[in-house]
Amino acid sequence: MNSVLPCVGAKFFEPVSNISGLNVQSKFVQGMATCHSLTTIDGKMNGDPLDLNMFEFTKWTLEEPGANENTRFDILAPTIVTPKKEQVLAQLDHPDSEIFADQSSYQIGIIREFSFSSTAQCMSVICKDLKKPNMFAFTKGAPEKLYNFCIPETIPTDFQNRLSFYTTRGFRVIALAYKELPVKFKWTDAQAAERDMIEHDLEFLGLLILQNPLKSETVPVLRQFRNANIRTVMITGDNIRTAISVARDCEMVDSTATIYILNVTEVNNINEKPNIVMEKADSGVQPDFTAIHIYDTNSYFAIDGKTWTNLKLYYEDLISSLLVRTTVFARFQPDQKTQLVTSFQDLDYIVSMVGDGANDCGALKAAHVGVSLSPAEASVAAPFTSGIPDISCIIWLILEGRCSLVTSFSIFKYMALYSMIQFVTILIIYTCHSMLGNFQFLFIDLIITTTLAVTMGRQGPSKILHSKRPMSSLVSAKNLVPLTLQIFAIAAFQVGALYYLYQQDWFQPIPSDVSDEIILSWENTVLFTVSCFQYVILAWHFTKGKPYRMNVFTNFWFLLNVLCLMVIVTWMALYPCKRIAEIMELIDFAEGGFHHKNFRCLLLLFPIGQFIVAGAIETFMHERTWLKRLFQCIFCKKQPKNKYKRLLQNQNFEDYLASLRELSNSLR
Repeated sequence: MNSVLPCVGAKFFEPVSNISGLNVQSKFVQGMATCHSLTTIDGKMNGDPLDLNMFEFTKWTLEEPGANENTRFDILAPTIVTPKKEQVLAQLDHPDSEIFADQSSYQIGIIREFSFSSTAQCMSVICKDLKKPNMFAFTKGAPEKLYNFCIPETIPTDFQNRLSFYTTRGFRVIALAYKELPVKFKWTDAQAAERDMIEHDLEFLGLLILQNPLKSETVPVLRQFRNANIRTVMITGDNIRTAISVARDCEMVDSTATIYILNVTEVNNINEKPNIVMEKADSGVQPDFTAIHIYDTNSYFAIDGKTWTNLKLYYEDLISSLLVRTTVFARFQPDQKTQLVTSFQDLDYIVSMVGDGANDCGALKAAHVGVSLSPAEASVAAPFTSGIPDISCIIWLILEGRCSLVTSFSIFKYMALYSMIQFVTILIIYTCHSMLGNFQFLFIDLIITTTLAVTMGRQGPSKILHSKRPMSSLVSAKNLVPLTLQIFAIAAFQVGALYYLYQQDWFQPIPSDVSDEIILSWENTVLFTVSCFQYVILAWHFTKGKPYRMNVFTNFWFLLNVLCLMVIVTWMALYPCKRIAEIMELIDFAEGGFHHKNFRCLLLLFPIGQFIVAGAIETFMHERTWLKRLFQCIFCKKQPKNKYKRLLQNQNFEDYLASLRELSNSLR
């Protein structure tokens, strides 16, 4: 709580920043002490942070039934509020206060509570003072709403100026009002009363000025989003000028940026279209529209809930154009927040929503990724509930999500190419009248493929949010073309190794007239050895690190696995012991003397070549912009796939203003 602005006789007093400057028996103080929905649990006060902050400012105490045997309101009221003894004693020295004998003279019972309504943007309570014959009601809510609920004669003439003064400086402003209820209005009437009967013909009491300082994590997080080209918007229930001020403070918009508030005028005839007008947020002056440029990244729109409803009703065709340039959405009700999220989704945005209140439940559920910062109501609707009470959680969620996506794609591609490697090996070896042995299949499937697939996914996410986004489709051309080239490279090196074998003078091929497949053969040994290297090589190249995951060298178990497999496969290729050669049904190269020794060493050049070619394909083709542009040129693609990108690319501001003029007939 920054300060309060009491009003007496339709005139504002000077701001008061300490409760000692107010009479504890004034209606203004009583309203702050009673108009809330706080409750005590295990001796600790719980409730809305705004209510809690307001009540703590009064320094009163809250007592619920059963807490004190001497409570005189147990039957009448569920909650009693009382000023502290020192506050009562302080009234003795207050020039405008009467002297009361005891503290109980100040006790107020809360008879009925009308919870906060997002539609009415206010809450009310019915109270009873022990010393007064009649009950009275307090209402607290948005100043714009209470302005219409109050008797005009009780509202200061400078109400709008004072409100604008505080909201443009980022303060959250709450209005307080009350009304005396008739003497014949009894407890049973209070329980049966409708809130519409209470929330009208109120007497304006003043304004509560609250300052909600930005959390230290907010600005750095929003900077990361901006550096990563991730758009951020603000959806709030606060005053639009307060929201604009906060948007500047947290650098959601630049401090030098121009923000235009979009409004829709009132109409008396239901068949008449309302007019659209704009004003500069800082000056309140309607701008020269010829000087505004839609491509100017230093200008933004801001709209409130009422304007949103009118735009949806009368100017549906303008919504898409406005959404790509609007950053601040203020005084939005829960259903409007949900509509806004779905409207962004209609423009092909991937929408993440962060909220902490019951008003955010619908939007959290509708968003692609909904994150609740509170374990209360919002967590029921949100797919994610954060243990971090600030928006930095969304950074980690994006990093983890991108890491999971890239890891899933990598493992899927590896498993696809594992099948292709084995398919090519068997296809070639069949033509040579040979076949892989049972232990060879077991070694490939269990020792190589399974261990690699398990350890490939153990890399953590990157610590930096990169501006480049991972591919969202596994079957896109940017994925399929490199994958196809890898298959050709696999087949080429296997055929090349077999051709190299055929060039040896000492080589004797399997006779073509044999009726059964022969496992123990030179063809089998060469193709099995080369293919084993290919499994490990492709797993290495598919286990990418930056920009979405940690460096591959941080994946200890994968590195250990690759190292062990390379040692084992190299050992089997160069100098396996006789027992292993017999089990794996491989020809022992050592029995052939110098020629065989020279052959097996040169055979390692094929896995080395495979490593270089596979790395080149992944480095120079996979997710490269030149490949994307090439496909765009081939398929004559001139416009982006996303609707919001097409709007920004094709939108001509002069045509845009012309459409506004034609629809509203009042832009000036």
